[in-house]
Amino acid sequence: MATILKSTERNFQENPNRIEPFKLFTDISRTQKGVEPENLNFDLRQLNPGQYCSAYHFHRYAEELFLIISGSATLRTPKGLEAVSSGDLIFFEKGETGAHQLYNHTTEPCVYLDIRTFIGHDICEYPDSDKIYLVPSGEIFNKSAQSGYFDGEEKEGTSMKPDNITREELWARQNLSATGIDYAVWERDKAMLLQMAKINRTCTFVVDVYKCRYAFASSNFSDLLGYDSHKIATLEKQGDYLESRIHPDDRQQLEAFQIRLGEFIYSLPAAERNNYCNIYSFRVRNIRQQYVRVISKHQVMEQDAAGKAWLILGNMDISPNQEETDGVDCTVLNLRNGEMFSPSLPPRRQPILTPRETEILHLIQEGLLSKEIAHKLCISIHTVNIHRQNLLHKLGVQNSIEAINAGLESGLLNRLTASTPPHR
Repeated sequence: MATILKSTERNFQENPNRIEPFKLFTDISRTQKGVEPENLNFDLRQLNPGQYCSAYHFHRYAEELFLIISGSATLRTPKGLEAVSSGDLIFFEKGETGAHQLYNHTTEPCVYLDIRTFIGHDICEYPDSDKIYLVPSGEIFNKSAQSGYFDGEEKEGTSMKPDNITREELWARQNLSATGIDYAVWERDKAMLLQMAKINRTCTFVVDVYKCRYAFASSNFSDLLGYDSHKIATLEKQGDYLESRIHPDDRQQLEAFQIRLGEFIYSLPAAERNNYCNIYSFRVRNIRQQYVRVISKHQVMEQDAAGKAWLILGNMDISPNQEETDGVDCTVLNLRNGEMFSPSLPPRRQPILTPRETEILHLIQEGLLSKEIAHKLCISIHTVNIHRQNLLHKLGVQNSIEAINAGLESGLLNRLTASTPPHR
């Protein structure tokens, strides 16, 4: 269906978290009409007099196109400054030669259409301030804080130990090959699952082990739990959307269970590996932003030509037991003989941080940025960032939030309360 965004219906709103002179306004009539493109990224912008559209920057993985609709502005590129006005079309290629910035030097607003490509990730570089911005994580770093490839690596090579393995690395042990997979089989299964979704209320999903991503989720996720219907319908493009709805404490424990059970499965003879159903109980967030306990059963649905697990079927239902309990429960059912057992997780290894790394972890918990930590400890930002990288590595996490959770679980940190004094 075509959607017309009329000029009389434009509703320009100020982009949040902007400072002078980088104020920019974006037309939100597109989102108000429910236009959420899957493959085309575009926005209508209004740049007021005396303002810059952004810091001078370029994209490593995205191309961009500006169409000046009304007004005029000064365009800065590696070639210098040039005036652009209504009707001008400007293309910015990837890399340093595509660096750009608009400045409204006039007394009238400049309105332009901003069209850009996006492949799921990007890196923006800011030559004036020597910063890099990671998309979609939103993390910003100073390029001067770069470290050597082996800086902070432990001599024992602990990253190769089993407790650091990921689910994706376990899936890779299948060594699936495209020659042994028939996607016509999946299309048949998908049609069957769509019909089943009309009959029962179970939330069904399928994981494609070969592609390491979700292949399907039933509309019942939207009906029963209030999940975003568009993201459910296009789950194969939505990354870890389902995981993002899991309680943060349960998500980490659930992945630990899945890794532990994966190692158990791969310790069995190949002929027995697909005989098990893993049954988990954990908490997810519903449309009312409340956590409810669910039961999720996972088992092999399809195998490749060599009998290796290819498609994993998951069925999730609201648990009849909604008592206030923490953590994940797990039961493993042998589908051949009906035997069951409940695995337990090994105790988390106490990470060994240096006194300085521990001190910085406390300050991260308090919400201090690298610049503020450097000022407080009288050290350089570069040194702070090196310590941050080292403690993330030792804790086996990817970002500051995960580091705080790992610190709380291991006892390195205490939970902050209103009466907790600032760290000194």
